[in-house]
Amino acid sequence: MCGIFYTQSAATSSAVASSKTLSARGPDASKEILVDGHFFAFHRLKINDLSDLGMQPWVTADYVFMCNGEIYNSDYLRSLTQKTLHSTSDCEVVPHIINEYGIDAALAMIHGVFAFVFVCRKTNRVIIARDAIGIKSLYIGLRDDEVFIQDEMTGIQDDILNGRNIVVASEMKALHPICAESSVSQFPAGHYYDSKIGTMCRWTNLNYLPRIPKAVAVYTGDIGSVHHEIRTRLEEAVKIRLDTSDRPVGCFLSGGLDSSLVAAIASKLVKDRSNGKEKIKTFSVGIKGATDLESAKAVAYWIGSEHHELILTEKDMIRAIPKTIKRIESYDVTTVRASTPMVLLSDWIKKNFDTTVLFSGEGADELSGSYRYFQKAPSSREFQKESVRLVKDLQYFDVLRCDKSVSGSGLEARTPFFDMNFVNFYMRIDPALKQWGGKNKNIEKQLLRDSFKPQNGERGLLSPILLYRRKEAFSDGCSSMERPWFKVIDEHVNSIISDVEYKEKRNKFHINKPISKEGYWFRTMFEAFYPGRGAVVPYIWRPKWTTETNPSARLLM
Repeated sequence: MCGIFYTQSAATSSAVASSKTLSARGPDASKEILVDGHFFAFHRLKINDLSDLGMQPWVTADYVFMCNGEIYNSDYLRSLTQKTLHSTSDCEVVPHIINEYGIDAALAMIHGVFAFVFVCRKTNRVIIARDAIGIKSLYIGLRDDEVFIQDEMTGIQDDILNGRNIVVASEMKALHPICAESSVSQFPAGHYYDSKIGTMCRWTNLNYLPRIPKAVAVYTGDIGSVHHEIRTRLEEAVKIRLDTSDRPVGCFLSGGLDSSLVAAIASKLVKDRSNGKEKIKTFSVGIKGATDLESAKAVAYWIGSEHHELILTEKDMIRAIPKTIKRIESYDVTTVRASTPMVLLSDWIKKNFDTTVLFSGEGADELSGSYRYFQKAPSSREFQKESVRLVKDLQYFDVLRCDKSVSGSGLEARTPFFDMNFVNFYMRIDPALKQWGGKNKNIEKQLLRDSFKPQNGERGLLSPILLYRRKEAFSDGCSSMERPWFKVIDEHVNSIISDVEYKEKRNKFHINKPISKEGYWFRTMFEAFYPGRGAVVPYIWRPKWTTETNPSARLLM
């Protein structure tokens, strides 16, 4: 994960200082440059082309371009341009494709994840774009020009007169000191900003809702073909992400289905390529006695990975919450709960290993409708509707958590379940095939599990016991059944916040008013770091079709 910062202004000390807050995302090199009145700052995490030729922004007579991304079909895109490229970076080809084919065609051709800024030097046109799901974090705001005027008078007044006050950055913390209070928000996933028309344009469509009541299925083959297609597309998604890295690759492994499948596929690919000489590293985290630790160990043994555990205490986890909230820039309860062990694990990996790229199993739950409350969906149509909503809002919750938890440690997360070739197929399967039911009425993701069931006596990627292990949310599985993580937090919160304080002070938050002491505690810490930015979280995640207010998966029975 790299860090990018852009605004059309002079390189004021305020802009430079704000851009430097992103340096944790790119610990390997930094560059600040002013070109034709456009200020760019880039903090690099070296992943592809580790030489200086891969350093950004790229500046030519035609354009300036800066991208935090991974372009998985870079070789194909290179074959479409006649221009000479000077690095083997996967991102360098993108501005050439934009120049030659136009922004809409270019975005349709790119297979990857990205947040980028493109400035045409001939027309002064600015294009800012983010990938379909929002895997790469990006925020947009309007500068508080009073800050800039006080900082440096020269050249700023003209910017005000022309309304050129947009600023974008990989994280909110870079915008907070220089942007008007109500102006900062996430740059919407699947959109691009075009200064030529002065507005946002949607470039992709995640509307997988049914047009007729009965089904949304685009693929209507037999169930065996569906299983084959699911397996093939996920394996391809892992492979292409393994291929596009010049740094060591490992896997987060919780022992749940999603991370286990990804790790198993990656492990097999690494072994096959090395004739069994190399093992992929896997990493798990939890409080002593955590259910995930035991399950991850069993998966690691089955797939033959080099496995490493970070075992924490309850105090370790509690102490890490403030740092976590500052890093992920959210106070959503489920997001903070799940981010805390991920932040600690990422920091530990950065300190102790050379592994820089880490696979994660994010996304399968939203795509599959596998949270337990989906059991109560009144119809397949409503099941699909809720799944689509979750996928569209991933940018505010699990995607945000994964990106920032990992990138804040100077590492990069990769999420094969969010590969758009996989997503576009999986989300168009008849939702009736994903609904909980049949002989395994109490297990989720039956369709995905069955897609990886061993055939013809072969040794499966996972053993049957592991393949059909019931889901444990990461925010629960990092702890034991006897002492779940949410209860640990609850005990701590009750020891430091009285009922009177909670009742009197929760009402001061007019946006997303806390409904628990835990939520109130998280919100007060968020406001200490980012006062007045509560609206950046659009809503607090809650399950549907249930009266349970605690979002722990263990309680949503």
